[in-house]
Amino acid sequence: MKKPKFNYRSPGFVILLLLAILTVNTQKVKAQSQPTGNKLLKYELSIDLVPIIDQGQFGTILFKVYNINQERIKGAYRFGMDANFVSINNPDANKKNIAFTYGYNLIAGYEKHVLIGRAIGYYGIDFKAIKSYNKNNPMDVNDQQNIVIGATPFLGIKQHINNKLSISFELGVGNKISFVKTFKEPIHKAVFYGSEINIPYNFTLNYHF
Repeated sequence: MKKPKFNYRSPGFVILLLLAILTVNTQKVKAQSQPTGNKLLKYELSIDLVPIIDQGQFGTILFKVYNINQERIKGAYRFGMDANFVSINNPDANKKNIAFTYGYNLIAGYEKHVLIGRAIGYYGIDFKAIKSYNKNNPMDVNDQQNIVIGATPFLGIKQHINNKLSISFELGVGNKISFVKTFKEPIHKAVFYGSEINIPYNFTLNYHF
């Protein structure tokens, strides 16, 4: 069995991490999981910051619904999506070849919360369905459709900046099965399995409401 490969996502993550540490150390932290159940907020909207810094594109957007029991947050149901589009022009001015890569990703999962001092640790699993395309104009052998089904167990830690805002860092082990189909004749179909360790899996800014 092949070992999972490491996916260190970006140099921009280092910048984000340093900014996060600076923010937490200069703000008065209010942990949402403290008692006073009437002040607990039930929903969270999160956005992954790494693609914004490194690619200028929005990252994964997650909507979370907290599981509140006995005035404590026990965990959260996670629902998310992301999309991407990249167009590459051929540098040869005498040719009009253009390559397109685009796709979308749907996510559903659950996270279990554990209070760690003033921070919140959590772990869980995300299930994913991804559909993407590689296309060229004119068509060539690289034109293909890729459908991916996957599951990613993850570990995370969340630190509140105030009652409405927090930052989160997650590590994940992505496991996926890819179904690839080419468009140009003769059509080829293939199935691939892959596994990778994502560092980070998500690094998010979160809004609670």
